[in-house]
Amino acid sequence: MSLPYTIKKGASGPPFQGHCKEPDGTYPNLTGATIKFRLRHENGTLLVNDAAMTVVDLPTAEVKFDWNTATPESTPAGRCRGEVEVVFSSGKKQVYPSRGHIEVFILERV
Repeated sequence: MSLPYTIKKGASGPPFQGHCKEPDGTYPNLTGATIKFRLRHENGTLLVNDAAMTVVDLPTAEVKFDWNTATPESTPAGRCRGEVEVVFSSGKKQVYPSRGHIEVFILERV
């Protein structure tokens, strides 16, 4: 999940998609897990709070967040930080990436 993701104001896609990966390079077993996405703008505003994600591929722990609604025109352009929280079937919680954040850029429209 280290590549920057970009979306334009007012857009509802493309979806955010990435792999959960442990620091040792292995993929966690997401079977039965609850997965949520969080996104905070650099100005401190929480833009996405615990939104459900879906598993795209279990062996590589690939997950996806679909923007259910367009990013509002009132959302300021700029840099955001994201993270994925996984609650495993055992109840254990893990946040990905384990180091740093997911870089997300909201771009102005023309």
